[in-house]
Amino acid sequence: MRPALGVLSFILTFLVVNRLVVARVPLPPEAGMRTKTEFLLDHLEDYDAIWIGSSATLYGLRPLEFNDELAKLGYPGFRIYNLGVGGMGSFETISVLRRVLAAGPKRLKWVFYEEPLFDALLWYPDIVNQRYIQWHDARNTLSAIRALEYAKEPPAYKAEEYESFLLAGGDGEWRRGAAAEHIELGLRRELAVGQGPRIYESLVHEDEAWPTFDAIAETDGWMDITRDPAPGAKKAHDEFLARPKQWDKRVANMIRLEKARPVPEGHYDLDSLRQLIADIRAAGAEPIMYVPPRGLPSTMMMSLADRGEIPTLFPFHITSEFPELLPRELHYDEGHFNPEGAALWSRVFAQRFARHLDSLKD
Repeated sequence: MRPALGVLSFILTFLVVNRLVVARVPLPPEAGMRTKTEFLLDHLEDYDAIWIGSSATLYGLRPLEFNDELAKLGYPGFRIYNLGVGGMGSFETISVLRRVLAAGPKRLKWVFYEEPLFDALLWYPDIVNQRYIQWHDARNTLSAIRALEYAKEPPAYKAEEYESFLLAGGDGEWRRGAAAEHIELGLRRELAVGQGPRIYESLVHEDEAWPTFDAIAETDGWMDITRDPAPGAKKAHDEFLARPKQWDKRVANMIRLEKARPVPEGHYDLDSLRQLIADIRAAGAEPIMYVPPRGLPSTMMMSLADRGEIPTLFPFHITSEFPELLPRELHYDEGHFNPEGAALWSRVFAQRFARHLDSLKD
């Protein structure tokens, strides 16, 4: 009996200590994820709404311009925060958003969520990176594995890597390899593998995370892409300037593809979308999805909105509705606005939101 109690005591102690350690693992500092999230958590009651999404949101939406425009349209005192992070996909976005919602914000009434695609594929060659690890809690890991059924094919460079998981005569069994990656990341997160140095550095403030709280406070989270220190940003800009006709071709192709609206069933993770909406509403906020105007179609979002799966969608990519966002001189590269373009999109976003608020009064 005593040996059994000793084993049980050891297991319970391990689990408790493990939970404490996992809870102390800081968010990755890359692309501003840590400081932008921590700043918001420290100032939750300062904001009525947040934008959350990828670099299209990070560089493209300016809170101060949005707030000013909304005030002119009859809604003064409204404040919004930009929680965009470069390279942030849907499952990673959900992970960050849940941290915010779990803090119990009382003032937060609107969550503007960028194009929830729920891509379960791990595109980076080195999957053992802190950003992948941090979002692989048990809930997200299971959701990502389930969402693999909606992926048509793996990243081309991973095809050989997945061969060991293929079953004779099986169709789509590469997903077993992708699932194994998610499981590995989930275990690394739950066991806090190799996280000791990061916890120590965060406790003694030796890891200088960027951007600083002062910089975030000046713009409420927006970042000027022309000041981004990442070398990839400047390279994309130079390529954009070198191909002046490429943008027009991109927009023309988007218009052509947008005419088709596929049926979502069998091609989209509706379960994750519905759970996302439920989580936001459970926190006392209302979700609004939006598609950035970056010259790419979003037929799935349009189809989901048509069917009522997305309660409210702002489709800024539709050229007939928002032609003022198309001029090439407003864009820094094919996927992002320059500061002037960001100011314009922010005002247009406020105008669209004001119309939505007006409609709620009817």
